[in-house]
Amino acid sequence: MAHYDLIIQGSRYFDGSKALSAIRSLAIKDGRIALISVEPLDTALAERIIDARGKWITPRLSRYPYPLRRRADGRPSLSESAISAWVIAPT
Repeated sequence: MAHYDLIIQGSRYFDGSKALSAIRSLAIKDGRIALISVEPLDTALAERIIDARGKWITPRLSRYPYPLRRRADGRPSLSESAISAWVIAPT
């Protein structure tokens, strides 16, 4: 049985403070970050593994709730796409 739901390996991690970003591996359990590691984590500890090398993990980009709206062409508006707890973005 896996100890974590998800392991995200080798991402550039921004913690939301004014500290510099760093390469980290994260373990997720029940939708929350359970462990942040400088070293890669053992992949046997999770059900799912994401290789996030070359990607960023950032705190959510918006701290305020916005109504979910779609543009006239049906695509998500900025407010809809910005609401998330963590984002993995290409570098």
